[in-house]
Amino acid sequence: MTERTDWDTCAVIIDQPPQSDADLVSRYGDLRNQVGGMSESLRGMRFNALLANALVRDGIEADADQRGPHGEVDVAFCYDGTWWLLEAKWYADPVNEPFRARG
Repeated sequence: MTERTDWDTCAVIIDQPPQSDADLVSRYGDLRNQVGGMSESLRGMRFNALLANALVRDGIEADADQRGPHGEVDVAFCYDGTWWLLEAKWYADPVNEPFRARG
């Protein structure tokens, strides 16, 4: 995977999606540990890219950190002909039970 930053939009651009679950898990672990002392902002952009990569790996068209006239979208993806907007948040502590999605 090649990762680069588009400095005009501050978006992290992924040139090639990850090839395995192990790659996704490893990248998540790096983010969780803030490897290299990365800033929270950079970790957030890389987390968005990780989410988009997971969708792309599963055959879903996705883009991370898209900016438009009305603000930024963390991840935009198209599933079954409908575009969805994903707002991702990174929390150090688990989300309280009442706020978790129920399946």
